[in-house]
Amino acid sequence: MTLKPILKDILVAVIAVMAMTSCFLPHSTEDDNKYDITDKFGLTWNADETMVKNADGTISFHARAWGGLAASMVSVDGPADFSPYESIVVEFSKPTPCITQIIFNEQIISWGKAEITRLEASLYGFDLRQIQQVALQFSKDCTVDISRIYLVKTTYEWQSTQLWEGSCKLGNWTGSLTIRPEKFDIAVAGDMLEIKTIMDKNSPELGYWQIKTEISDTQDVLIGNQDHLNEWGCASIDKGTCSLLVPLTARDVARLQSHGLHIVGFYKVVTQVNLLQ
Repeated sequence: MTLKPILKDILVAVIAVMAMTSCFLPHSTEDDNKYDITDKFGLTWNADETMVKNADGTISFHARAWGGLAASMVSVDGPADFSPYESIVVEFSKPTPCITQIIFNEQIISWGKAEITRLEASLYGFDLRQIQQVALQFSKDCTVDISRIYLVKTTYEWQSTQLWEGSCKLGNWTGSLTIRPEKFDIAVAGDMLEIKTIMDKNSPELGYWQIKTEISDTQDVLIGNQDHLNEWGCASIDKGTCSLLVPLTARDVARLQSHGLHIVGFYKVVTQVNLLQ
C-alpha cells in the first residue's frame, strides 16, 4: 500500500517540522528542571536607573541605592504560579559590588552579601501562587552584571521534624531562643533549618529585620547560609510572616549536636523551628 502524493507530502512536512523543533527543545534533565526568566527583566523602579541587554544575553544594570530591576510575571492568564519551584538562582558575571535583595511582589525572599557570583534562595514555605513581579535590589549606586536568573523545579519533598514551637519576641536583640543539643541528634549534613517568624507589632519602621543563628555558648554562627549574612553574621528577612531557611553543613551539624542552637534578632517573633530532611 502506498500513500497518496498529498498525504505523503504532509507527512514529510510534519517530520521536518518535528526535526527542526527538536533542535530548540531542552535535551537534558538539568534544563527540564529550570525555568529561565532572565529575558523577562526589563523594568526599573527608578526613572534614572538603566539596564542594557548585552549581545551575549547578559544584563548590565546601572542601579540606584535600593532601587530595583524587575520582571513582570503577569500573563494573559494572570499572575504566575511558582508553586512547582523550590528555589531561585541569580548568577552574576562579575562579583557583586554590594548587597543584593531578591523580592517577590513586595516580600523579601532573600538577601545576599557583596562579592558573590551566585545567589540561591530556597522558596520553601513561601506562598508562590500569585507572583506578579520578581525584582532585584542593590544597596548602593553601582553597576551589576547579571548572567542568568532562573527558577529550579522541586525534585525532593522535605520531611519536617519540629524542634520548638511557641512565641519568642526577639525585640532589639534583647530576646533569645535556645534549642538543646540532643534535639539535633538526627541531623545530618544537607538538612535544612527552618525558622518560622511573624511580624513584631512593636517593630519600628527602620526598613530591615534580622535573625542571627549562633552555636550556643559561642559567638560563632551557622555557615550554611554564609552568602546571605552581613558582616556581623545576621540574615535579613521580610518583616511579615516568613521563614529563614539555613542549609546545614557537616560543621554546623557537629557543633549543633555538641552545643545546641541560640537564636537572636531584631524585631521578629519566632513561632516555630523545624529540621527539614
